[in-house]
Amino acid sequence: MKYFKIKFLTFFAIICSIGLAPIDDAYAATTFVSSISISAQESDSSELAFNTDGTKMFVLGNNGNDVNEYTLSTGFDLSSTVTFIDSLALADLNEYGPIPEALEFNTDGTKMFVNDSRDDSVYEYTCTTGFDVSTCSYTDKFSVAAKEYTPTGLSFNSDGTKMFVSGAGLDKVHEYSITVGFDFDATTTSPSQVGTVTVTPGTDTTALSWSAPSDGGASITDYIIQISPDGTNWTTFSDGTSTATTATVTGLPKGTAYHFKVAAVNSIGTGTYSSSASGTSFDYDASHTFTEAKSFDTGTRFQSGTTFKANQDFSGGAMTFGANQVFDEGTKFAASQGFTTAQTFGDAQEFGSGGTFA
Repeated sequence: MKYFKIKFLTFFAIICSIGLAPIDDAYAATTFVSSISISAQESDSSELAFNTDGTKMFVLGNNGNDVNEYTLSTGFDLSSTVTFIDSLALADLNEYGPIPEALEFNTDGTKMFVNDSRDDSVYEYTCTTGFDVSTCSYTDKFSVAAKEYTPTGLSFNSDGTKMFVSGAGLDKVHEYSITVGFDFDATTTSPSQVGTVTVTPGTDTTALSWSAPSDGGASITDYIIQISPDGTNWTTFSDGTSTATTATVTGLPKGTAYHFKVAAVNSIGTGTYSSSASGTSFDYDASHTFTEAKSFDTGTRFQSGTTFKANQDFSGGAMTFGANQVFDEGTKFAASQGFTTAQTFGDAQEFGSGGTFA
């Protein structure tokens, strides 16, 4: 017994010497004050938020899928007069309805953010009057599905340039940077529209080039190229994943017109496709040399530097000639054959009426 008393006194002396209060006193400074019922508006609340001076309270509801607004006659005091003002139905952006989990406002209440664990997204609302849900409307969303499939927690730093999302799916906290505080639009959107696409036809290939568009705040990860024989029915050309602003489309029929359009891709999605650009492939490679005169269908397309045999006869129909063709002596051309670039003609050529020259 003496040993126990000594040990107890020693323990008590240590507690007193480091300033620790008795265990029961740890909660002495925390006192229950008041509570109010919100059952008339929501039976399954999931989050609570206040405006900066505590005269507005907001309750996020799973059952009603809404944000309920209350006024407090004295800031942060539930024993004062608390009055229900209004509720805002949340945007329903999927066929099963939202599951709201977290609620945040920016500092002046003109932006409101709600986590939706069903859509794996954070919804952004713009409020024309700060901390007044009757003036709030849905403007945008940011998907966190790439990092979290059950987002439950949401927080921002003071200027809104950092967003933090926690989740039950992966038990992690994810940090995102925002270029313009509290503004998803200015941060990460799909890329803007690709501008003019330059088409350079070959024989069974066509080279494309374009300028990189604005990336929408998230790096461009790929470009999608679509092709069409008629400008109406489009298919995607499979060229793998690339951020290059050039591509070569292969496997096209020779001498055939095709339409092309390009769109940029980032982590948010696919941007708007460029305007359609077209080009017609050639029937023969550049600098092709014909060793004998032969027949060609009307409209046959020849690339630059082609050399034709003497007495070649094109009188059956107009052709398309690239630059710097070499026509040996005695070549015959159809009426209205046009030459848009300089050519080399041998002796005794025969041109039909209406021909045009560069």
